Amino acid sequence: MENRKAYVYAIVCPKTNMVRYIGLTMQNPKNRLCGHISCAEKTRNRLYVTNWIRGLLKDGLNPKLKILVETTNDRVGNLEKLF
Repeated sequence: MENRKAYVYAIVCPKTNMVRYIGLTMQNPKNRLCGHISCAEKTRNRLYVTNWIRGLLKDGLNPKLKILVETTNDRVGNLEKLF
């Protein structure tokens, strides 16, 4: 298996600058954020992060993305849980 980039990222509230969600992805983090936003717009998913983003969108706001760690998939392990 080839080593791919992996990212631990935070989704941050644009109102308070507080971290509201920590995630792990091996895709482009901006694309992953777009996936979260799309899910909030197009589904009835009731996950915490989806409901929160849906509320931001209703107020005309978008969540912010912050990269916490950039690594490779073979080194990621439980890194997400440290945050």
